[in-house]
Amino acid sequence: MKFLSFTAAADDSGRRIDRVIRKWLAQNSLSTLYAYIRKGLIKVNNKKVSAQYRVQEGDIITVPDFSVSIIQHSNCASKTTRQIILTDLFCNEYIRIINKPYGISVQGGQDINIADIVAEDYQSRHSENTSLSFKPGPLHRLDRQTTGILVFSQNLIGAQWFSRALTEHRIHKEYIAIIQGHMTHTHIWRDSIAVPHSHIKTRQFHRVCLANKQTDTDTNRTLSAETHACPLATGFLYAQPITIVKFIIPTGRKHQIRIHSSSHGFPLIGDTAYGGFKIKGVQQLFLHAWRLSLPANNSIGLPEMIQAPLPSAFKEVIKKSLLEKNDIFILNTELDDVL
Repeated sequence: MKFLSFTAAADDSGRRIDRVIRKWLAQNSLSTLYAYIRKGLIKVNNKKVSAQYRVQEGDIITVPDFSVSIIQHSNCASKTTRQIILTDLFCNEYIRIINKPYGISVQGGQDINIADIVAEDYQSRHSENTSLSFKPGPLHRLDRQTTGILVFSQNLIGAQWFSRALTEHRIHKEYIAIIQGHMTHTHIWRDSIAVPHSHIKTRQFHRVCLANKQTDTDTNRTLSAETHACPLATGFLYAQPITIVKFIIPTGRKHQIRIHSSSHGFPLIGDTAYGGFKIKGVQQLFLHAWRLSLPANNSIGLPEMIQAPLPSAFKEVIKKSLLEKNDIFILNTELDDVL
């Protein structure tokens, strides 16, 4: 029997051998992987180990050659054809932050997606020291039609720090959007959002709704959501009243801004799924992850604030709407920072 050898990198260090091999022998069942380890078909430094063995950087892990056809390893040939260029807002050894373009999925999808491009970029820069168990991935979600700040891990330490900071609410997100109607004062919306259990782990588009007393808890999962909506300016687009709004979301639920705005009478323009009027042009929905505030003097070298410029199509619609009529109200000088 022949064996293939792989070298553990820094991001594999300290992880159990069963967890490491699960990442790149993912099509095997867990029982099969444990059987391989128990029988000594998977070895570390040419020695049989238990499933609880903690991998160290530089360890040589050997697997039987008959498993090569199902290895899901980051050194596999590229699956994507580069069609877009990503704009970095920040990048170091821990974290990469990009300005996500419009109309491209973060993960999955039938065509190219951003996660695959980031993985290819990472692989090209780390070809000589690629982790067996770590693959850079998005650390939060953005819809395909949402633009702006998108954060990816660059190593395990960065992924763990950012995910923990999000959970502890030490990272604050601000969005810019264009809504229907004239919003004249700040709103704070606190509601529960009902998400069907059957859709929680799927990536297919589906609408969510606010929960109510009639919500069937057997078929829906109820999540609390809080959204702050601060109007920056009002105007008109296609003779329809609109408002440029800054949204702050202490919670991050699926479609939170879209469902909250729609449910409280201010759907996003172009968001036909939630009651917005249809927009003609390159960009149909206008929601932008604008600013990220981070803890000062953090251990992974992130700046205290990251800001993503608006896409050109987004700026054009704002300027057009503010110039269409004379009865325009600039409600907040922060609009200058946005434009």
